[in-house]
Amino acid sequence: MTTPSGPKSKFFGFDIGMQFAKDPLNFAERMTQTYGDVVYLKMGPYDYYLVNHPELVHQVLVKQAKSFAKWD
Repeated sequence: MTTPSGPKSKFFGFDIGMQFAKDPLNFAERMTQTYGDVVYLKMGPYDYYLVNHPELVHQVLVKQAKSFAKWD
């Protein structure tokens, strides 16, 4: 299985996390414009995926919800 593309970090994802914390909506928009509908984010020891297409979001949140780990 291949990993979707995403930003590379020089600081174990700290710089990516700071960009997200500063302006999450603008961050998500920039990532989607740059990398597409599914973006891979590595922050520290954690892997995250930003999903930004209505059909894919529906899959993650509704149709296959139990297959995906999510924050509370």
